[in-house]
Amino acid sequence: MKTKEKRQEVKIGWMTLFGNKEVAFALMSCFLGTFNIVFWSAWISTDLGALGFPVDDVGYVIGSQSVVYLIGCLLLPYTCESSPRRLQFTVASFGFGVSMLFFGPSIMLDFPDIYWLIVFAFPLMGLFQVFVFIPIIPEMLERLQVEL
Repeated sequence: MKTKEKRQEVKIGWMTLFGNKEVAFALMSCFLGTFNIVFWSAWISTDLGALGFPVDDVGYVIGSQSVVYLIGCLLLPYTCESSPRRLQFTVASFGFGVSMLFFGPSIMLDFPDIYWLIVFAFPLMGLFQVFVFIPIIPEMLERLQVEL
């Protein structure tokens, strides 16, 4: 005889999400990746032109971040299945920091303010965005299941 289990319906609101520290950390990581996409894309179009980069080619630099992100999204499930998601978030945070140092001028590393470092940093940032956006949803779902 089959027994039917009644599942209790749980409403998940914003307080449930922010009340769980693991889920809040995952949301902050997602915000970091989103902030980098929105902020740097607007900034790079004006700054590269001021440094002497051809203004007609700025779109290719912005597009390079998306191409690297797309390739990384396709390869991530095969390369990072066995690594913990928290390690991926940590690697992404440090990668974002290194990418931002290349935006220059970096007084710490004595990088000059030249556009080739910026052009190199933009697709590098696209690579580290993969480590934020792809594993974030399973991480949040697992942590909410554990809590609820």
